[in-house]
Amino acid sequence: MVKKIFIILSIFIIGCTPKIKQHILVVMRSSPAKISPEESVYLHSSVIMRNIYESLVKTGSNFEIQPSLAISWETIDALHWRFYLRKNVLFHSGRVFTGFDVLRNFERAKKIPIYTRLISKIKSIKIETPYKVLITLNIPSPTILNDLSSFYITGENDQDATGPYTVKLFTTDSLILAKNPYYWGDKDYPDLVKVLFIPDEEKKVRTFLKRKGDILFRLPVEYISLIDTSEYQIEEFYPASAIYLCFNLYKTKMQHRKLRLAISSLIDKKIFSEQGRPLFTVFPSILVGSSNHTMPQNMKFNETKTYIRKKGIKTVSILVSSALLDDIKPIQTMLENAGLKVKFDIAYTSKDFFKKLNLHQADMFFIHYIFSSGDIGDAISDFFHTKNKLGKENLTGYSNLELDSLIEISSKIIDMDTRNTYLEKAQQILKYDAPAIPIYTPKEMDVLKKGIKMQISNNFSLPLATIKE
Repeated sequence: MVKKIFIILSIFIIGCTPKIKQHILVVMRSSPAKISPEESVYLHSSVIMRNIYESLVKTGSNFEIQPSLAISWETIDALHWRFYLRKNVLFHSGRVFTGFDVLRNFERAKKIPIYTRLISKIKSIKIETPYKVLITLNIPSPTILNDLSSFYITGENDQDATGPYTVKLFTTDSLILAKNPYYWGDKDYPDLVKVLFIPDEEKKVRTFLKRKGDILFRLPVEYISLIDTSEYQIEEFYPASAIYLCFNLYKTKMQHRKLRLAISSLIDKKIFSEQGRPLFTVFPSILVGSSNHTMPQNMKFNETKTYIRKKGIKTVSILVSSALLDDIKPIQTMLENAGLKVKFDIAYTSKDFFKKLNLHQADMFFIHYIFSSGDIGDAISDFFHTKNKLGKENLTGYSNLELDSLIEISSKIIDMDTRNTYLEKAQQILKYDAPAIPIYTPKEMDVLKKGIKMQISNNFSLPLATIKE
């Protein structure tokens, strides 16, 4: 009797186990230059790399810090962090992962310029036991875990990692990933994933439909009508990115705060809100510590028109990529209705856009900015600190010594409440100075074949190991 019950229960359990589609076809736009942990610093490459490589900690769908190769950690004091490592983890080669791999990767990274920012705060790594390491910092850092989430651990070579997938084949236009037989985590995910890289957006969508793909990574809104919703489901979400109309402060006329406020006053952002696009003050609300206070009182419409006319400004030039041309058209209409003629400088590739941007010729530029970290302090520093001018992420050329000081002080404060008081003051300065006009948070869309489920993330990732059916 007991035996019969066991057999019945076994059949029931097996019958209820979620079915996993074993072969998955993904179509996306951008291909990594190579399969390497260093490539993860580039956003389009990190989407793929996170399926191959792992770090001590990882970020969740909303940038929350989660365990990965480290199962837990503790702060000894402001400069010392102890990490307890996961046991029974194997590299793709079958070799056992230990703290010695953490130390070896740190020593290797010191020789790689592109890793400088990620490890610059780390003074040393000490192996206390094979599964316990002590990291000593140069300075206190409230964002060290964010940095470590992008610091991937490899084995004896670049492709020997611990992630859920191994690289079976990689070419300029495709990638085949095979399931890691040694993976320590959940083993119920597809055996094989083929990724096609197609740079042209329309061709990308049409190839996905023709090949009856399973996942289309990032559907451009202009092709939404091509998707048969009886066969596919469209997943919508708002990642950590934002659309800004930025002032080029390398141009003398744009260095006048009152002119920047005048132009800001001409833009009625309600039109974007009515289209379902979330508005924000300086940074999107998904960033931890983002301020939700209102913008300063701008000039009235007629006052703005009079001021701009007295300044003798009849035309403004705006650098914009061809991909965002439709998005800026409503702003063009608003400015021209106020008597300010808009002249576009259109860039047809990302490379062309940044080449033109570095010439500092246009009065303004319209940009889709993607935040690599979920931390507001990192965002303010990257986007507006004086040290990040001249070819770095401070694209506007903005400089404010008080803001720089607030950023630098906050970067050394571990207590988040105290730190946020400094970052709040920094955001107030940016609202007052208005070096950039925040427009809206853009919506992103992925397409999944009906019946397929995947964890949709706000941090620009493609977690293939979460695929279920």
